[in-house]
Parts: sequence; structure tokens; C-alpha cells
Amino acid sequence: MDTYKQDIKERSQEMIWEHAVYSLTSNRSNNRVLKEEYIRNLWNYIFYKCKYTKDYFSSYQPDVSILNSWCDFANNTYGFKNASDLRAVYLCGPEPENDLHILLRLGVRIENIWAIEADKGHFHTAIENIRNEYPTLKVFHGSIEAFFKIYPMSFDIIYLDFTAPLFSRDKKPFLTIHNIFDNQILSELGVLITNSSVPDKTDEGIDLLANFFVDQRYLEGNVHGAIDIDGEIITWFGDGVGPYYGTGNKTALVSKIEDNFEGAYSSFCSIYPIFYANVVSPDYRVSNERVLFEKLFNNDETAYNKFISQEYRDEYMIYEDYPQVGFVERINSSDLKLSRYWDTVYRAKEAGGKCNRSEAVRVSALLRSGFSTGNTEIYSPTLLKSVKETYRIMDKIEKSRLFCDRIFPDILTEIALNQLGLPYHPQMFNHRRYTYTAKVRKMFTDIFTFDRCRSFYDWIPLIEFYGANVATLERQMILRSCIDAIGGKQLGFTPIPIYDSGVSVIGMFEEEWAKFIHGLPERVELQ
Repeated sequence: MDTYKQDIKERSQEMIWEHAVYSLTSNRSNNRVLKEEYIRNLWNYIFYKCKYTKDYFSSYQPDVSILNSWCDFANNTYGFKNASDLRAVYLCGPEPENDLHILLRLGVRIENIWAIEADKGHFHTAIENIRNEYPTLKVFHGSIEAFFKIYPMSFDIIYLDFTAPLFSRDKKPFLTIHNIFDNQILSELGVLITNSSVPDKTDEGIDLLANFFVDQRYLEGNVHGAIDIDGEIITWFGDGVGPYYGTGNKTALVSKIEDNFEGAYSSFCSIYPIFYANVVSPDYRVSNERVLFEKLFNNDETAYNKFISQEYRDEYMIYEDYPQVGFVERINSSDLKLSRYWDTVYRAKEAGGKCNRSEAVRVSALLRSGFSTGNTEIYSPTLLKSVKETYRIMDKIEKSRLFCDRIFPDILTEIALNQLGLPYHPQMFNHRRYTYTAKVRKMFTDIFTFDRCRSFYDWIPLIEFYGANVATLERQMILRSCIDAIGGKQLGFTPIPIYDSGVSVIGMFEEEWAKFIHGLPERVELQ
């Protein structure tokens, strides 16, 4: 019998599971996006320490009970977990005992573990391998998508050990990622592990990667071979294509990806799941669900058809201004099979749904930027009234330019979309990346930590009362602090266009505890 046991594979499994379990148990409080310590630090900074704000608020005595109340709510939302509390699911192959040994040693209960195997032969082998030692392990025969549909439960750790490239149209690993975020399978604070093979370089693969990256404002340097003054390839998030080759110059990027294919694919493995969890999935949920759509969007059918029309997109949707739209538009216009297949996925419409993913990304991009572009006709009357009222209240402080970034009305719209769209925001500081060679094929492993940040989105009221919420100064400062933690520090200089018009309360180098993400960790090679 072929065995999956391999020294380097076993070492990687140890590292992966240990990082996942410790991230959600002993290091749990440090891996929240909305850390209590950080929000308290910002509170003290705003009211007592910052030279710009402390004088402004000198005659005001903030009610610290409001801060304490939020901290209590946040702690209850995140909770505390021991290893025995964690629920884990993984793709097991014919030897589920390999991962199971590690999980049990780390303290995860076998009752909370599911192993999934779709191949009939591997499933029967797996059953025989655990029959004597681990007869209580639940091994599900079927696809992981079928499992999630039959057993709609949430998991703290999901380990997707794919054998194919992440963008493969044959094995379709990326559809599993879509399923996880669309159906909220990952828990409030959870770890997603992806392991995929590095594909051979083909024109189709290069085209898809170029379609994904060409309109992003920031890129990892290894996508297009950007170098520093010493001639070394930049590993952090630097400028996108525009400053190097001209805005939207896909031809130039294709040439660069040909030279840096493995680096570009590595970045895709790390960025695409975050992109889907923060842009596509929440946009799709809000736009496709009619009740949510009517809450945020102008429900006039004529107006909607105008917004998604090709003529309107050609006139208004400059990809540089709408980087999330560039990808769905470019796969739609590609002639190569891989991008065309991805386009069919994005254009597939569910029964009873209002729109497909491509349409959802387009109309949501217009919604996110309605005020800055003057396209507020896309807003529902309720949302438009709320954003105007809320911004009038917040603008009293904005006019004094107290904070690093000035919040604009579009940020309030984005909060509303995310509150209803249920994104998973990444904890970028805890990301891990590895590579190793399994027999003959090189593999890329990414360990994501995702946070639904419901301690913010559930703490604020729905849009009808946004204005009343920020009228209380302490609640307004907590709101500003939360979006600073989500967007300003985590995503502000990344390819993910979330809260990217600027939401930082505190700028770079002002305080040691206020750290910005400038890049993902290098991919460590295991030998």
C-alpha cells in the first residue's frame, strides 16, 4: 500500500497543528483582531496622551464604563477555549491517524474531530487503519462540501490538504474555500489551513494570476519581481502595477509573472482566500439576499439594471478606483480556459437569488464608493439618510483633523455592508507560510487566522441608529478604534480593498504598540 507518511510531511503537520491549536487557546487573546489591550490603549491615547486630541478633550471626562462594557461584550463574544473545546475537520486521505495522533497529543478531543475522504478506496483504507486504535473517530465518506451541507456546524480549525493547485478547474479547491466563507463554517475566531501543489507554468495559469493581480493597489514584490535599492526582490507589500508599468498594464504584468511564476502563485495562495472572505463573500451575501439588498440598495429595478449594465461599467468603473471589480471583469473578457472557467463560477446564479457573484462585486463596489464618486442614487433611502446624519455628527471632530486619517462617508457605508455581509477579517500578524516537496511535487501551505469581528459589528446598532450611536462620544471613539484595528493596521497597505480610504486613528511610529502590517511572512522552506 502507498503510504502518505513522509518525514518532511510529518514535521509540517506538527508545526501546522501546533500553531493552529495554540493560536486559539493559550494565544487566543493575542490573535483577536479586536484586542482588548489595543482598544484600551487607543482610548487612553485619544483622551489623555495624544498631543492633538488630549487638549481637544481636556474639559471632557469620558465615561469609562462604556469602554468596560464593550470589553466585557468582546470577551464574551470571543470566549476562552481550551484545546478540548476546539472542533477540527480535515481532509484525511487513507491515513487519518497521521493528523489524529497530533491533535490528540495537543489535547483536542476525538469527539470534536471529523476526518473527510471522498475517494472510495482511500475511505475504506482509512477505516481499516483506525479500526483497532481509533474506532471512535468520525470519518465521513464524501466531499467536504457535502459534509458541510449535511452537517451545518462551525469549526475552529479547518485543514484543507489539497493535492491540486488552488486555482485548478479540475479539482476546484477554491470552491471549497468559497463554501466555507459563504456558509460561515469557520468559528468566530478560527484557523483555516490550505495546502496546495505548485502548478506547472502555463499560459492559462499566468493569465489568471495576471487578471487577479493587475488592478490591485499593493502587491507582494515577488509577484512582479520588484526590487529594492540593493537589487533584492521585495517581499513586503509594495506598489502595484501602475507605478512600474502603467495603470492596468496586463501585458507587462504577464511578462513579469512569466519570470516570477512561483512567487506570483505563492502570493495568490495567501491573498485569494482573504480577498474572497472580505470582498466577494460579504458582497454576495448582501446583494444576493433580497431582504438585505433592499436594506442597503436602491431597489428600483430600472436603476439596478443600469448599475450592472456594460455601458455604465465602461463609463464609470475604472479598475484603478475599483480594484475588486478588475478581477471579475478581466476573467469575463479572457479567452483562456482557466479564466473562463472561473468566470462561469462567478456568473453562476443560485435559485431564488437576486444576482451572481460578478454582479454582487460590481454593485457593492459602487455602493462602497457612492459618496466619493457621486453615485449615491445606488443607496436605499434608509442608508442614504443614515450615512448623511451619522457623518454630520462625526464631521464635527473630523474638521479638527485630530486623527491620522479622516473618515469619509463611504467608510460608514462599508461598515453597514460588512455588518450584514459577515466577512472574516484576517489576523495578518499570525499568518504562517511554508513550502516543502512531497515526493516530487512542491507544496505551499498557508495558515490563516480569521476573525469575524462580531464584537464590533454586533455591538453597533443597525443603520437606522448609526447617528444615535456616534452621538455618544465614547461610542464613537470605540467605533473609530475598531475600524482602525480592522482596516488601518491590518489591511491598510495590503491588496485587500477594505476600509482603504483611511481609518487609522494613530499613525506609524507614534506608539510602539500601534503596529501596521507591511507584508506577510516569507514562505519558509521545510527540509
